[in-house]
Amino acid sequence: LPHGQIRDNDDEQGDVPKKQKYPYGVGFIIGNEFCERFSYFGARTILIIYFTKILKYPDDSAIDYYHIFTMACYMTTIIGAIIADTLWGKFKTILYLSILYAIGNIVLSLGAYVEKEYLCLMARISVYRVWYGWHKTMVIINLKTVAAFGGDQFGPGMEKQLEKYFSLFYAAINAGGFLSTIVTPILREDVKCFDRDSCFPLAFGVPAILMVVALVLFIAGRFICNYNMIPPKKDSVIVQTSLYRKLFTRRPKRDHWIDYADDKFDAQTITDIKGLMRVCFLFIPLPIFWALYNQQGSVWTLQAIKMNGNLFGSYTIKPDQIQVINPVLIIVFIPIFEYVIYPLCAKMNLLKKPLQRMVCGGVLAAISYVICGFIQIWVETKPDGTVNILWQLIPYIVITAAEIMFSITGLEFSYQQAPKSMKSVIQAVYTTTVAFGDIIVIIISSAKLFEKESNTFFFFGGLMVADMIAFAIMAYYYVPYKQPSPINNSDSDVDDSDNSKDFKKN
Repeated sequence: LPHGQIRDNDDEQGDVPKKQKYPYGVGFIIGNEFCERFSYFGARTILIIYFTKILKYPDDSAIDYYHIFTMACYMTTIIGAIIADTLWGKFKTILYLSILYAIGNIVLSLGAYVEKEYLCLMARISVYRVWYGWHKTMVIINLKTVAAFGGDQFGPGMEKQLEKYFSLFYAAINAGGFLSTIVTPILREDVKCFDRDSCFPLAFGVPAILMVVALVLFIAGRFICNYNMIPPKKDSVIVQTSLYRKLFTRRPKRDHWIDYADDKFDAQTITDIKGLMRVCFLFIPLPIFWALYNQQGSVWTLQAIKMNGNLFGSYTIKPDQIQVINPVLIIVFIPIFEYVIYPLCAKMNLLKKPLQRMVCGGVLAAISYVICGFIQIWVETKPDGTVNILWQLIPYIVITAAEIMFSITGLEFSYQQAPKSMKSVIQAVYTTTVAFGDIIVIIISSAKLFEKESNTFFFFGGLMVADMIAFAIMAYYYVPYKQPSPINNSDSDVDDSDNSKDFKKN
């Protein structure tokens, strides 16, 4: 595979059809994701300014609350994934939680309207925390279930189509983010409503409408294309059984603590759990990358507020609009990396494995923060509004290239390495690393380690380099999971003699 993914053994058995019909239902899934991401990024784009301008938070507190919000959103994906894989199934999980998602967005828009008319400042801050925090925490938990559900539409022997699906899926995410990052700041600042100088109710309301559209598209795909729906399994109970028996019962010693449930679960289920845990262990260093990446919407935006947004004397770019550079570059960079950079590197025997690309992406993220640090020094030594905002283009270009190599590759890798019964869970665990990245930002921001923001940028850059060194070492020793053969499901999921050598170059 071009991305160095592991092929299913299914396609090596000779019983796979030569040509399978393309699952056109993924078009509805990708459309759903586009609208949902417009809804999410549309609200998130203006959030830091809502905190500072309307709710009157100081910058440090606004940064903390912004990352608490994004942390809650991504942390709860694991809940939705467990429900999807073990209880409701992916379709029902996405459907039910999308309804809650839409309700939460509608309440948020209404809350932005009533807060000024009927509530004092402290009261509306409290109401905002409850409405926004609770609803968004509850409704975002189906995020990576959608990605896994789309992947389920592809059968054995369709690995290349699956790989392209993930690229299209990621492009849809960024297309939605691109449009929302342009539109919502305009609605926020240029539209006047309810006798105010801004219109946050409308800026939050349009994303709410798009979430309703996302729900309609998802339901339409069910009836028009008849989604392939894999029924949920109860495999997650094995973890509870194994832990209980290891800690509270006397049983013969096992090689692995999961093996304490070997009399209740078949060998393949146990090896699937072990494969899941190996991947989860590999995810430990990932939160540092997301700690850097997620600050585009907070620290980078606060830096942009102090810069000159005038472009060529005719248009002024708003500080929260500069974020649009990221999704635009993602859409442009994806085909460039797919068809130019990766093939050229492959000819030089470079970046052929997914984990190699992730390490390279992490190093690029560190470089982007070093660049931001030097820009911040310039901002700190000049009066506000002197340094042009276009200087931020340089770190945005670098961190977007980092995202292509790190995030898209990580999304594909986590899906390919997940046992078939745990696709949603592994996608959610991968997404949970984003939440832990926000926790890191909150801790460092609250600790106030540095007086100058430029030093904070350099600190994060150095932290990222150290993190990628650790990740590279872990990747060197990682042994990949192999999907079980349909002929003999009792076989081990790992061939140490072959695969460990192959992944020494990850």
